[in-house]
Amino acid sequence: MFLSVDNFAQQKFTGGYVILANGDTLHGYLQEEVEGSLVTGVMFSNNENGTSSKKYVVTDAKAFHYDQGSSFEAVSYNDLNNTPTTTFAKLLLTGYYRLYSLRIKDVIFFVVKNNDSTQLLYDDIRRTDGTIETTGNYVNVLSFLSRTCDKLKNEVTRLRYAEPEMLSFVSRLNQCISPNETNTSLYVKPHSTATVYLYAGGLPLGDKYELIGRVGAKITTPSISKNLSLNIAFTYSTHKEIDTYQYSSTTYKYDHITKLQTLSGSFLYDFTTGRIRPYFEGGLGLTFSQEQDPLNHGGQTGYENDFGATLLAAIGIEVYVTKKLAVKADWRYEVFFHNPTIGVAYFFK
Repeated sequence: MFLSVDNFAQQKFTGGYVILANGDTLHGYLQEEVEGSLVTGVMFSNNENGTSSKKYVVTDAKAFHYDQGSSFEAVSYNDLNNTPTTTFAKLLLTGYYRLYSLRIKDVIFFVVKNNDSTQLLYDDIRRTDGTIETTGNYVNVLSFLSRTCDKLKNEVTRLRYAEPEMLSFVSRLNQCISPNETNTSLYVKPHSTATVYLYAGGLPLGDKYELIGRVGAKITTPSISKNLSLNIAFTYSTHKEIDTYQYSSTTYKYDHITKLQTLSGSFLYDFTTGRIRPYFEGGLGLTFSQEQDPLNHGGQTGYENDFGATLLAAIGIEVYVTKKLAVKADWRYEVFFHNPTIGVAYFFK
């Protein structure tokens, strides 16, 4: 059976409308996308299947709205290089100041705007090595805007740089500066989805082997990132290797078997979102281990038990045969470096 990659990766459309540059409104269906993609525009179709769709950009439209979600407006501001630019941004609050958020290359920015000024707000932006590339300005900007509001200006340095906290602060700022003007919050909490999955795999490597079974939940927030997910899982694995020891002039071989039961929480990043998805996973787990080593038990075959915490790291690849069924190869560290496994994963979507 052969599946079309285009059909597998087809995007979902949901009800909404677009307000064109001339003020006309088109009702239909908007493509659901991560917010980082919506800054450039939105795909619109007159049917739920998304056929004959058209992308509306800032020169074509001034706003668009998801019926069960957020509103986006075209906003002009000066970017980090002080260059005038116009993009779509998510509208969070209306009032004396309008508050927007937008994501560019996984960095969240805010825009505070009224009739007289528009300010781009940002936190410290760091390089991949952790050093600061651009120093944040949001504390200084909000301190200036709240200079006449004694209670607020003392809170700025403790303000958490996130949508709910920024929304609350600017709303109170509006009430302080213009108490008779209506504040309206349009914030919609990002919707998360949880997918339960089962995985079973193994790989014989001569006289070694690794067997693994896992049940877990994969939690994603599609509007923020389709690549990053939180994974909560219970894993049972059996690892066998052949160890040797020397006694007198004779070398002996024996089976060294380790059984692990791990409850873990981890973040998994898919490098792609199509049918073939290489990934990296990292997190923490609590592990109950049973280790069989005849040398530790006087030749007996009992198990030595242990319980403790472990780091978890894995690399692998999933190849989706259908939207629910995938062939999965995985190599991980969990207490020790395991042998690679190949198996089948089923997702209850």
